[in-house]
Amino acid sequence: MQQVQHKLTSDPYNTDFTPVHPALEPVSPLDATSSSSFTVSSTDEDDSKTISPQTPSSFSPGSPRRVFKNLHGHFLDVQQQRIPFPDNSFDFTMQHMASFSYRRDRWPQILDELVRVTKPGGYIQLFEIDYQSRKLGPEGKAWLFEMIKHVRAKLNIEPTIARHLDKMLAAAGLVEVEARQVSIPIGEWGMDMGALWQQNLEEFLRASGPVISSTMAISMEEYTRRCNRLLKELQYTKAFTNIHAAWARKPLDGHVETCWDECPPFQHDNQQH
Repeated sequence: MQQVQHKLTSDPYNTDFTPVHPALEPVSPLDATSSSSFTVSSTDEDDSKTISPQTPSSFSPGSPRRVFKNLHGHFLDVQQQRIPFPDNSFDFTMQHMASFSYRRDRWPQILDELVRVTKPGGYIQLFEIDYQSRKLGPEGKAWLFEMIKHVRAKLNIEPTIARHLDKMLAAAGLVEVEARQVSIPIGEWGMDMGALWQQNLEEFLRASGPVISSTMAISMEEYTRRCNRLLKELQYTKAFTNIHAAWARKPLDGHVETCWDECPPFQHDNQQH
């Protein structure tokens, strides 16, 4: 599934969807991915360090593993641990596909940590899928609404966090914030890209089945039946998914002032406290 996501989202429609990265090469980048782990990539001329998404059985949490001469891997849960690099280490920091890995209330903490390890004047880029797909059939739309409602209430995960990436970067104290969105078709109507994105959706539903069915207190049989109805309707609709990217710079003087109270995904949390 990750390979399909990367193929479709790395350069949608052959446009400069996220133009920051090419402009900065070669630099010291940090790449953060999903799976409650982190991908950090620091590239210098002779050495690089990377924290990449691995299963806990791949190697011990926090212990680096040499993959290539200029590539080292680390595994850690960034919701519980600090990124193992000093302040102001990276010119470019990117995080992608983390919507279903982080609790909603942990995002400010994680973004503050990304800002910490980014150099003054460096860029941070976020890239996420909006999991509330559009133009689904009636049964698929109702089923997706139910799933999202339960995931929000029971797991404290926000499946539409992608819509707020630019606001989150601003709340983290960054400047020169920019954002972009592109829609990816789901199904045969979108030709090769649509077929691949449907494959991605099917894999996501399959992999998420045990967690979501348990969260909704339904059987896997019922979960599978409802998902199959959603997928069947794709033959007759022009459904699509929006993906979002946003990027911004850390102030040159290194001074950041956070304002999470004003950021929509977290306003309710702050009002409660």
